[in-house]
Amino acid sequence: MEKTDRELLIKEISSRLPYGIKVQVFGWDEEKGEVAVPLKVYSINTDGYISLEYNHYDVESVYIEDCLLYLRPMSSMTEEEEIAFLNKENHEIYDWLNAHHFDYRNLIEKNLALEAPSEMY
Repeated sequence: MEKTDRELLIKEISSRLPYGIKVQVFGWDEEKGEVAVPLKVYSINTDGYISLEYNHYDVESVYIEDCLLYLRPMSSMTEEEEIAFLNKENHEIYDWLNAHHFDYRNLIEKNLALEAPSEMY
């Protein structure tokens, strides 16, 4: 992963922490119960290590390069969401997009995120 992509993901996760962003972690050992399921990000540091909420325990030091964010494509916006979005003031737009987990930076297209299932958020 390029440094610019890593920095972008750190910013992306940081801005979405208050809204319960979820990630897919790869390379976990399924025999130990570490299955590849969506996990809620608990915290992130500037070095790109994240803590995850897993069975009410924190899994420390998972590197951001071992994860993909779950985001909603902009095309999945419902009519009701679109009306709400269009009624936002300029300073509220990004907070609203983050709170609804929309991929306004095209991270799915860049293979830095996965499309969230419709029932996830």
